[in-house]
Formats: sequence, C-alpha cells, structure tokens
Amino acid sequence: MRELTAEEVEIRTKRRKAFRSFVADIKPAILEFADLAGVENPQTAVEQPEKFLKVLEAFLKAEDISELEQKDKEWLHLRLMYFIGQLFLHRYGGIWFLNENPEAKSFLRYVVGYFERGSVPKNLSVDLFSVVEDFLAQPPERSLILTIKEVEEEMGLQQNREL
Repeated sequence: MRELTAEEVEIRTKRRKAFRSFVADIKPAILEFADLAGVENPQTAVEQPEKFLKVLEAFLKAEDISELEQKDKEWLHLRLMYFIGQLFLHRYGGIWFLNENPEAKSFLRYVVGYFERGSVPKNLSVDLFSVVEDFLAQPPERSLILTIKEVEEEMGLQQNREL
C-alpha cells in the first residue's frame, strides 16, 4: 500500500471526524427530500425506499438539472446519494463507511458496502458520489431506476438480489 500524501491524511482526518454527523443526517435529509417531492407520508421514503424510488423516478425524469443554481445542485446531489445508499442497504444489507483504500477510485469518499445478502463479495462497495454525478449529468428523460439497475448489473449485484 502506498504512503498517503499530507493532503490525503488531512482529508481522511476531516472525513473520519464528520462521519457520524454524515450518517446522522441521512434519515432527516431523506424525509426532507420526500416531503419536497410531495410524498404524503415522508417516513415511507425511509421505511420503504422502493416506493420512494418510483416517486423520484417521476419527480426527476424531466427535471432540467442544468438550470438549477449550484447550491441547489449540491443539495440534490447529497440527498440522492443518501437515498441511493439507503436503497442499496435496504436491498443488500451492509453499512456506510469511509473508503480508506488508496488504490480505490472512491478513495476518501463515503460509500456503502460490506453487503450481507446474497453472494455479494465482501470487498464490494458502491461509490454513490459517482453514481449521482453520472445520473445528474444525463439530459431530461433520465431514469433513476435504470441508473440503479445498471450499477447493480455492473457490480454483479442484480443476479444476487433477493426479490
């Protein structure tokens, strides 16, 4: 394993310290997001993420993200990261963690992994930052459901998914 740079050590220290706060913000942020999307009972987004996925699909499909102000894009990006991460945890078990593997593309990002269901490799993790970044870069008529399915297929999760 390679030696970390001073900048990487600093980022790792900050993100380790911020991790509890990051995780604590997940459910309240998803509730806020569900409320904004017009869900009657926002708690459903946390307890039954599959249903909220369908709502988000309709809510975001035709949205022109390029017209949003930068702070609104960042707000949406973070909430989508939270939601998709929770969706993966709902489907496959596992945990959120800070990826500290310097060889990984998602090095020093919060990811989900250590999946418990199916025959998912233990070292597999999902870089939600990249997933959401790619999704938001798509033009209107994008599909969150298809994006998630593609990630699952790419990572070998789909065939292991317990339906």
